[in-house]
Amino acid sequence: MTDTARPTSPSPSTSTESHFPATAVDEDRSRLRPIGTLPDDTGILSQMVRVWRYRDLLLNLTKREVKSRHKNSALGVAWNLLNPLLQMFIYTVVFTYFMPGRTPMFPLKLLSGMAIFGLFTTSVTAGASSIVGNSAVVTKIWFPREILPVAAVASNLVTFASRVIILVVALIIYWHAPDWKDMWLALFAVFVTLVLSVGFGVLLSALNVFFRDVEHFLELALLALFWFTPVVWNYSFLASYVIDRFGPQWERLIMLNPLIPVVTTFERVLYNPTGFPPEQQQQFDLLIRPTEWYLQNLLVSLTVGVVALVVGLRVFTRLEGSFAEQL
Repeated sequence: MTDTARPTSPSPSTSTESHFPATAVDEDRSRLRPIGTLPDDTGILSQMVRVWRYRDLLLNLTKREVKSRHKNSALGVAWNLLNPLLQMFIYTVVFTYFMPGRTPMFPLKLLSGMAIFGLFTTSVTAGASSIVGNSAVVTKIWFPREILPVAAVASNLVTFASRVIILVVALIIYWHAPDWKDMWLALFAVFVTLVLSVGFGVLLSALNVFFRDVEHFLELALLALFWFTPVVWNYSFLASYVIDRFGPQWERLIMLNPLIPVVTTFERVLYNPTGFPPEQQQQFDLLIRPTEWYLQNLLVSLTVGVVALVVGLRVFTRLEGSFAEQL
């Protein structure tokens, strides 16, 4: 089908297209347009309103992403549990026996950091490939294409929930309590991570249609980001180095990595170093901060996420008209 072909209603016999409810199409029947053209209202607020109006479609696509991820897999969703457990085992062995450190309850620290960092990496990776991966639908049916990267991000909440369950079990095994009074900060960190994921996911999904190297570059970028984010190492290690070398005012420079505030917040609340004996708390002196410090840093990351979302939606709108011919 060429760019100028008019969109058709989804066929019930097509498994992929069956996730596009007829009601969603019927609502905008009077405003259907050729695949290669754009809606008249391309403002950012209008895009968000369209995504909300197609929320049933968003839910269906999210369910499809979750089901297809483990389709024909013998273990199914159990892989959501096995992957973080294997990573935890490997890093624990390496950093406990081959590179011994003094981090108490290291598996708890690792699980808390990996849970929130993994939510970002898996969401952005899935979002970046969402348009190309659904090319058969994108070239046949008109719908707000922004829904595809958003659905990819939403589907990874299932994996995130699995990792949180493992973390809760580990907390029970270690008999270590999180910081309940600041639990709302951890929830806010999850929200900030989702905004960051959607923003970069929408942007990269559009760019990936034209430049397929984006996925390969993203893989390397996320690997570098992992080691520049305090997931396996202590935040105080980097912060103390920057403070000693450049002065305390330069600690804010570290927060230019938007993942550091969400990871440190998640670790501060769930790993909760304030529950350790005083002699063990010393190595977390730069992590044990007032609630206001974490909130300020999260707001910086949220600002980065909002900027990424605004830029991503603008780029997406600008390139969307050429998706069909590129796919």
